[in-house]
Amino acid sequence: MKKIFTFLLLICCMAGFSQSTTLVISQVYGAGGNSGAVLNADYVEIHNISATPQSLNGLSVQYESATPAGQWSGAAVLPNVSIPAGGYYLVQMSTPGSNGVPLPTPDFTAVIPMGGSNGIVAIINDIDTITGCPSTNVIDLVGYGTATCFEGASASPAISATLAAFRLNNGCTDTNVNGSDFSTGAPAPKNSASPAFICGGGPTPQLTVTGTINDFGSLQVGNTSASQTYNLSGTDLTGAPGNITVSAPSADFQVSNDNSTWSASVNIAYANSTLSATPVYVRFSPQSAGLKAGDVTNAGGSAATVNVAVSGTGTSSGGGTGTLVISQFYGAGGNTGALLNADYVEIHNISSVPQSLNGLSVQYESATPAGQWSGAAVLPNVSIPPGGFYLVQMSTPGAIGTALPAPDFTAVIPMGGSNGIVAIINDVDTITGCPATNVIDLVGYGSATCFEGSGAAPLVSAILAGFRIDNGCTDTDNNTPDFITATPAPRNSASPVQLCSSLPAPLLTVTGTITDFGNIDIGTNSASQSYSLSGANLTGAPGVITVTSPSVDFQVSNNNSTWGASTTIAYTSAVLAATNVWVRFTPQSAGPKAGNVTNAGGGAATVNVPVSGNGIVPSTPTITATTLTAFGNICTGTVAGPNSFTINGTNLTNANIDIAALAGFSYATSSAGPFNATLSLTQPGGTFSQQIFVQFNPTASQSYDGNIAISGAGTTAISVAASGSGNNNPPMVSTGAASAITSSSATLAGTITDNGCTAVTAYGITYSLVNGFTTGTDVASTNISSGSFTSSISSLLPSTTYYYKAYSTNNGGTAFGVQQSFTTAAPVLTATTLNSFGSLCVNIASAAQNFTITSTALTTANVVVGPLAGYTFATTENGTYSASLNITQPGGAFSQVVYVIFTPAAIQSYNGNIPVSGGGANTLNIPVSGSGYNAPADVVTGASSAITANTATLAGVLASTGCSNITSTGIDFSGISNMGIYTRVQSSNLTGADFSVNLSGLVQATKYYYRAYAINDAGIAYGVIDSFITKSIPDGLTLYNIPAAKGQVLHFTFKTNRTGHYAVKLFNASGQLVFQKGFTMQLNFMDERFVIPSSLAPGVY
Repeated sequence: MKKIFTFLLLICCMAGFSQSTTLVISQVYGAGGNSGAVLNADYVEIHNISATPQSLNGLSVQYESATPAGQWSGAAVLPNVSIPAGGYYLVQMSTPGSNGVPLPTPDFTAVIPMGGSNGIVAIINDIDTITGCPSTNVIDLVGYGTATCFEGASASPAISATLAAFRLNNGCTDTNVNGSDFSTGAPAPKNSASPAFICGGGPTPQLTVTGTINDFGSLQVGNTSASQTYNLSGTDLTGAPGNITVSAPSADFQVSNDNSTWSASVNIAYANSTLSATPVYVRFSPQSAGLKAGDVTNAGGSAATVNVAVSGTGTSSGGGTGTLVISQFYGAGGNTGALLNADYVEIHNISSVPQSLNGLSVQYESATPAGQWSGAAVLPNVSIPPGGFYLVQMSTPGAIGTALPAPDFTAVIPMGGSNGIVAIINDVDTITGCPATNVIDLVGYGSATCFEGSGAAPLVSAILAGFRIDNGCTDTDNNTPDFITATPAPRNSASPVQLCSSLPAPLLTVTGTITDFGNIDIGTNSASQSYSLSGANLTGAPGVITVTSPSVDFQVSNNNSTWGASTTIAYTSAVLAATNVWVRFTPQSAGPKAGNVTNAGGGAATVNVPVSGNGIVPSTPTITATTLTAFGNICTGTVAGPNSFTINGTNLTNANIDIAALAGFSYATSSAGPFNATLSLTQPGGTFSQQIFVQFNPTASQSYDGNIAISGAGTTAISVAASGSGNNNPPMVSTGAASAITSSSATLAGTITDNGCTAVTAYGITYSLVNGFTTGTDVASTNISSGSFTSSISSLLPSTTYYYKAYSTNNGGTAFGVQQSFTTAAPVLTATTLNSFGSLCVNIASAAQNFTITSTALTTANVVVGPLAGYTFATTENGTYSASLNITQPGGAFSQVVYVIFTPAAIQSYNGNIPVSGGGANTLNIPVSGSGYNAPADVVTGASSAITANTATLAGVLASTGCSNITSTGIDFSGISNMGIYTRVQSSNLTGADFSVNLSGLVQATKYYYRAYAINDAGIAYGVIDSFITKSIPDGLTLYNIPAAKGQVLHFTFKTNRTGHYAVKLFNASGQLVFQKGFTMQLNFMDERFVIPSSLAPGVY
């Protein structure tokens, strides 16, 4: 299947040249390196006109002479690379020659020299050399000049050493007709580094220059001129954001985009496809002596490069090479034996262009300069023509000698009769020392120590002047060889000019030709054609080149608008940049007409441009008219215009041409009038042209559209459409911004941009709560200034969106600006501060505190206070407290006292913010602090009492019960002072704050420690530790609680100095042992108890 498809494609292409949708030849140049060539090599430029990259793999560029007979001259097989969409590819087709500048870096190089004027070049979908005029495998083919093989009906125009063939629209136009698709212009090859140009992407990028750079005149080498400027603008530029690169032609010129920073090139940035008019500054800074000229180039944005011509003349420091020199001087005027009665300096213009003396001075100093020179003669603002002389009288005339020829300028700076220094300075201030800057020419003579070159000019005397040799033309920057002495012979501006032999010859050059105009009716004008006129080394600047037609059958113009038998092309310097001259054929009789348009002036040889055409007799009187621009909407009672149209007639009779009335319009043949409702134009017959001026004066609000009828002179009547409307327009007003917005007011702005047809009677702001409103509240304004005004509105609702628009009224009605909107600010709640509640027992309510809420301009929404954990609120001190308040209020001003009680529910901090919101305001937070705690009791250890050897009573007192109920009180006691081990005895007799416990079983003569305690929910609290000592038991055996009861405890003590084992024995009255219990005494006493058996009978034991 793939093979079948390829075969069908070949069959398609064999049908003939098809319109390429991929690659085309966009530029051709074949005179590279030839005599007069601007580039040193031939080239073919390829352009990818598609929207996708295109490969060159398997393709070749091939060339043949204008009449192909066999195999073509050669095939340049292209490499396997791709050209991006819109990209260019440069193929150098020949070895570089000796004439012209090099191409931009070629993307590919071949050795197939092309014809300089005629030939054929093609992109072939093959690498084999083709034959004849090919019909297959042709991607694109261009025949140029006299080529017999081309696309379409005709070949591309012939090219030359200075012209390349260009495909139109940046290489995008391809109608398959070489003659229509190509034009010629100065070669400008683009390579793969050039900006891409996407075809079909919109209008052609264009750069436009407004203004010119005048010749900078003469300037000393190393100095810098004042800047000049032109404006650069662009449309439909590509690559935004990007830069237009402005480049100076040489090191003698510099460019800037801010008139501050200077360089050889500068970028002008553009942010979108349009570059508004932007100034570009140029200054002249000659690096060597002589004429400097060239073009400042403006390139980028895919637009064609635009050139601005610049020129100036550099003069060498101290020599004046090429411009002004001191050609003769004499310093003994009026002295004894003098031939002339005054000193003088003669100035000679040795250049080929006029030289201005504006800003220059002639200065003199004695032979040995030490400080400031003797004086400066500031010269007037005049010019010396090429080869002309200018005589400066330097002293007041003396009594001896004859008078000078009429001096051109007189100064009073007497010179030395034998020795001295004289100079032409490019400044008006007096110089000092031996100068090194601003010197146009300097001559030291006699014994002078300051001079040009190796030595001074010879000394002069009463009978000898100093002469620059070769009639004032030799200037080697060396005074000694440049000057001789001879009898004074001063020359002034009336003397014959002496052009110096070193001056280059003036030259005029014509680029382009005027083709035969063909058959044109007698008395009519053909379409114009143009050629380009340029000049170099012209004399007499500023001056004009006179362009003259050969007969009344031809007319010339310098602007393609104003025509005559001759015109002039102005030049301001020795260089005339390429300037268009237009020619048209205006045959006055039948038959062939031919001759030469002459171009003469500037000291150059006349250059001729041949012109020809054939006048024919028209058969029918014809009248035509251009269009009349519409007047648009015009206020009634006013006059608009004049606009104009032009009547053109040929083969007319001599009858009048009549212009009929049309309501609302009047006519005149001059823009100044008088204007009438009709016109009847007299004319001699034949060819006639007349501009008609039209005014529009509407008297009612209506359309006045119609046709102006034109008839007469033997022609068929025609009409010119006239359009205009009368209106009583209302003002035009725009709505401005809102400012000073509060919760209840705002300031709204407007601007009256046009008063309309009558005076404004009212203006202001109308506003509403409804979006898109038609009827609102009007607030008139009276503070208009320069069309702008404001209105202040008040009593607005807070946090509300309002819609508004400016209005303005006149007799034509009321106009409104575009609706805008703003939102009023939210009302603001404020409050007094709230004191801290401090620390409170858990679940105990505090005393009430309060804060006051205030505001203005609230909405009617309820004001809400709280909630905040631990706090309750009320609107009265003794009112009902709740976790939050919902306070109703009518809106507007508001004030409310809020009471707060703190009741902690837990042991924690209750610091926070009480939220206050509502009424349309943002939430306000009231800081509050407090904390809950659960305190233990505060207990005091009491006194000890009823102390025996074995018992004691110990007391305690509750100083405070703490934050919760007491669950237990009592005494802890111990034999250890720090109570590390203790016995707790709970009290059961708490009365009020007092309680006590009775201790028993104590050890006699022993110190005990004790403390009171109390327990609540917060824990146990202790009093301080106190102590007591039990009493000692008596010596020997002591029985207690006698009589004793059986089954009860019998307490006894025994104190002795002997330790050991002891026994208690009970004997009844009969002497029987009825009970015995043993004890061990480890100390010197026993304090024991035992239970009397309940089995014992009562009695004495």
